Amino acid sequence: MTAEHEQEESEERSVKHIIQLLQQSRFRTYDDVAAWRNDLQASVRGVVARRLAPALNQKLGEVPEISVTDKQELCRWVNQEVRSSGLAIRCPKTGLPAALHVDPGYSPAGRFQIQLLGKNTGRKRTVSSTTLFPIELMDYPILSELETTSWAQKSVEKRQPGKNRDRG
Repeated sequence: MTAEHEQEESEERSVKHIIQLLQQSRFRTYDDVAAWRNDLQASVRGVVARRLAPALNQKLGEVPEISVTDKQELCRWVNQEVRSSGLAIRCPKTGLPAALHVDPGYSPAGRFQIQLLGKNTGRKRTVSSTTLFPIELMDYPILSELETTSWAQKSVEKRQPGKNRDRG
């Protein structure tokens, strides 16, 4: 079995799983619905990542040599497209979620760089290249559990007496 055939079968299994999830209709509690939603969203993002990456790489491969400013705009566009789908670029070195950036450095053309995402990565840049390399995508929900927890905690802190000076 070829790698392409295996990928097609994996894609077919993913789509069947999504269809099964969509056909589910009996949920007893909010937690049941929330778990179903999370599974469905992750499954859809996985299919989107597998379909979007080759098309994105093809489009990026058609980009001619461009200036640092144009590369920065290209990176903004790529990151916006990827994030709007609940995805991130997979760092080729670490496998962690990342974003694409450009560092002007000392070269007139600048360098493409991968910057890790997440609070525990310290904005570390792991890969650097003067040419754009193939991009692999991965699931990265728009609000990660860590961000959601942080937001919820800030919301609770704002409501505590004495924390909000405007309301006395």
